[in-house]
Amino acid sequence: MPDSFDLNEHQLRYMSAMASSAHTYGNLLATAQKWFLSIFPNDLFKTIHVSSRMAHTQILSTPTQFVKKTKPMIIFRPRMEYNEDTFLAKTMITERQGGGPVNSVSPGTVDLNPFLYDGNRYIDVQFSQVRRVMYLDIVMVFATLFQQMNYMDYIHAQLVENKPFDIETFLESLIPMSFINKLSELSGVPVHNQDGTVSEFLEYLNNHSFYPVTYKLAGSTGKEEFYRYYPTSILAEVKDIDKDDGESTNQVMTSYRITMSIRLEFWAPSITYLFSPKIKDMRSIEMPEDAALIPIYADVFNYDDMNLAPGWSVYSHASYKLDKPDDSVDFTPILTDSIICAMEYHKMNSIPYVNFIDIKVRKQGELLEYGYDYTIDYDKRTVNFIDQKGISFYTYTIVIAIDIGYINELVKNIYHLE
Repeated sequence: MPDSFDLNEHQLRYMSAMASSAHTYGNLLATAQKWFLSIFPNDLFKTIHVSSRMAHTQILSTPTQFVKKTKPMIIFRPRMEYNEDTFLAKTMITERQGGGPVNSVSPGTVDLNPFLYDGNRYIDVQFSQVRRVMYLDIVMVFATLFQQMNYMDYIHAQLVENKPFDIETFLESLIPMSFINKLSELSGVPVHNQDGTVSEFLEYLNNHSFYPVTYKLAGSTGKEEFYRYYPTSILAEVKDIDKDDGESTNQVMTSYRITMSIRLEFWAPSITYLFSPKIKDMRSIEMPEDAALIPIYADVFNYDDMNLAPGWSVYSHASYKLDKPDDSVDFTPILTDSIICAMEYHKMNSIPYVNFIDIKVRKQGELLEYGYDYTIDYDKRTVNFIDQKGISFYTYTIVIAIDIGYINELVKNIYHLE
């Protein structure tokens, strides 16, 4: 039955928050970087750098700090443009029409998109979106003239300049923690249960959401995050492909550059609203405190990669940003009580965990090799990474598969249930 409370039908009560630019553009940056590198042979570039700060002008030369780095190298630098013609510009779908500011007496009209709805608890979350443009400036540096010539030809064979095309992918939009805490309060479902897991709360969100809600495990900073995971099409256009005549060091030619830019037009979240008559304090729009881009890659899943045995299924997954090359992450927060119970039983009785649980790790959407890139300590419930490079811009995803039938039977036997 719905909760009971005094509903003032003449006043719409809500809280609102502006989308995080650091996450929105960082997410796009990580996706575009992964897409561009996929065009080239594996492990071609020995040095890869992704700038975490927005540039104001196009990058056309090699930054000084990279001159002595191992070649071939590639440098990505994002650049924002707000004065661009975009799809559906000046329409209610992308821009507020008429009126004053959002919190004024006559705020005008804007198109809102449904995100999460719980009719029993009178919870409704909606969001507005806009079309944004980001340019990705790219510098590739090669050691020889013929490398430069070969890859100049290769790029022209792979890409068509000044012809728009679509990149079909998934992106993630950060859900403000103030919304997460308020949703927990309004729904009565705690973010963390007594075992410290978020599985019940995550299940509640996904049961009432129009989009999948994903979770990023907390690192050493203890900062966990929740995301709206959505399919989208990025309108891309390659521009300004060019090369230089080489650069010399002590009269020896050592560096040959190829430069280019990619225009990326995409749907970006704008303002998210949480409507509920239970909201007492209607504050002004919450603003994020961004300092630099946060390049979170939204993994695109193909569960066939897991090679699951009959009866097994992917139970959960969560992303993670490493804090150090040999980082360790506790995956307990995404386990249910029944899985923890099964793991404790197997540990106590020295039974192999492989009977019911299998964990894989992906980096930027690619499966890593167990024993070489990471190990798993099932007793401590941790994934232990091994000498990972470039951790500042890579996103890791921990994917957990289980034999749910085995777990259910085991729990019944443990607790003598029929």
